[in-house]
Order: sequence, then structure tokens, then C-alpha cells
Amino acid sequence: KKRKKEKEEVQALQAQEQFLDQAMLESMSEIDKLCSNPKADDILLYAIPVCGPHASLQNFKYKVKLTPGKMKRGRMAHASVNMMMNHPEGTSREKDLIKFTPDNDLFANLISNAKISTPGMKKFMENKKQKGKQNAIAKK
Repeated sequence: KKRKKEKEEVQALQAQEQFLDQAMLESMSEIDKLCSNPKADDILLYAIPVCGPHASLQNFKYKVKLTPGKMKRGRMAHASVNMMMNHPEGTSREKDLIKFTPDNDLFANLISNAKISTPGMKKFMENKKQKGKQNAIAKK
């Protein structure tokens, strides 16, 4: 029932935008409807976390690189979301969809025994640590 309702909602939105005729819409698979680099005029419904080889994700707008390490999945997931929330080219709609992605979806797509090695990650973590220290001092 839920999938049928979602499919009807997507079809209604696409019909409203009038950029696909019904025959073309029916011939498209669900994978063809996904977008790795959304444009400003795209209608976004969900943010779907994926994990794959870095080379295959080069065209994705939001991505983090995982390398072997000792970070826990929860910490990696939250650090990744925080990095994406500070993406300079991100729209508020994209950031909202990323922010409200269920934690279980994030954890399920992360590999274990890894760490984030994205450019700017070290600076981001240092700034976060400094803010935490400042908040602790302010509370005293």
C-alpha cells in the first residue's frame, strides 16, 4: 500500500510538472528516477544514502571518502551528515532531506572499521572540538 501511494505521489508531481508523458513515465525504472547531482529546479522527495567505490561516486554532489580506520559507525554517520550540512552549494531542501534521513539507513550503508578522509574533515573536527570546549567553559 505504502509503495503504491508513493508511486502515485511521484506520478502526480511529475504530471504536475508536465515534463514526462505517461508512456515514458511507465517505462522508467525506479533507478532512472534517482539523481546524484540535483539541480535547483529538481523536485526532491528523499535522500538515499549509498556506499560504493569512490571512483563510481565522483559525480555525486554529497559524498565522503571512507578509508580503513577505527571510527564507529554512529560517529561516522553523524560526522558525515554534519559535513554535508556545511556543504557550500547545498540548498535548504537538500540539507533538510539529509538531516532527516533515518539513522538506521545511515548505519546500514556504512562499512565497519573505517574513518572519514574527506578534504577539510580535520579542520571541521577541530572546529567542532573548539566549539565544544567553548560551550563547556560558558556553562561554568
